[in-house]
Amino acid sequence: AESLHSPRVAYDSARGQYMAVFVEGDDYRPPTLFGAATGDCGDNANSASRITSATFTFSQAGLNVSTGPIVSTTGGAFRPDVEYNPQSDAFLGVWEDRRMAATVDDFAVVGRMISGHLVSGPEFVLSEKIPYVGTDSSATWTPRPALAAGDDSFLAVWFKQKQLDEGTEWTANARFIRTDGPSGQSFPVAHMPFALQHTGSAPSGTLSATFSRE
Repeated sequence: AESLHSPRVAYDSARGQYMAVFVEGDDYRPPTLFGAATGDCGDNANSASRITSATFTFSQAGLNVSTGPIVSTTGGAFRPDVEYNPQSDAFLGVWEDRRMAATVDDFAVVGRMISGHLVSGPEFVLSEKIPYVGTDSSATWTPRPALAAGDDSFLAVWFKQKQLDEGTEWTANARFIRTDGPSGQSFPVAHMPFALQHTGSAPSGTLSATFSRE
């Protein structure tokens, strides 16, 4: 049975309009809570899961919900984030993507710009597919992208894994996106080397980002 999960919401204050993005898919397993022996969601390289959206407003008559614009068009899409930039009058959706994945460990980071009038632009790749090797069943780190909006651009951040001879290096990578697509190359903002495997208690977490004008 299909599941709806992993919602994120952004708000367009000029129009009083919210956009929610979420996963609509065929393979969801809930996170480990209170010691439950479960795995992370998205363990199928051939998943049909995609990112869908809904828009909604509030009025005196109550809640008004509409089907939202296209976010992802292919399967294997998980863990979205969405943000609205009033300077650009645009929403941006990003997600981790397993299209054409060879194994369950392969992930790319993909995005799509959506105008304030809810017109979808083309998909674009922020980070090409790389393996996120799951040598420890307790590990839950995948790209897990997050967004911030400021001035005329967005900033996307995500986890990236690299296997080294002496251990595993995790970085938090970032990239700027303007309304016409990604700008420049991705760059690391934090390094997290792990020389030993953390059996049974692998590092896990999520990212968040914010914009600050000094």
